[in-house]
Amino acid sequence: MTDNAFAYVRNRSLRELLNARGIRHLTTQPYRPRTNGKVERFHQTMAREWAYGLIYPTHRERATALPHWLEHYNHRRPHSSIGDRPPISRVHNVRG
Repeated sequence: MTDNAFAYVRNRSLRELLNARGIRHLTTQPYRPRTNGKVERFHQTMAREWAYGLIYPTHRERATALPHWLEHYNHRRPHSSIGDRPPISRVHNVRG
């Protein structure tokens, strides 16, 4: 899920990547706090815990750390809004 920015909705390489992986691209509705707030909260958490939470010697090392942080965020990190469970616990249609 992304916002409606041109960089997302008109990005051919993103569209091809998502299609190749069988992922449906959803966009948030403008001025809808219920969905936009979730995206904004994720960005806050990502900035605090990954991007600026640690000191990285180079931007490449920061980029290398992103997949590990995303795996932690989605599979192990407890989220209070869903009963201290990780987000993956709510996914029931995982493609194998």
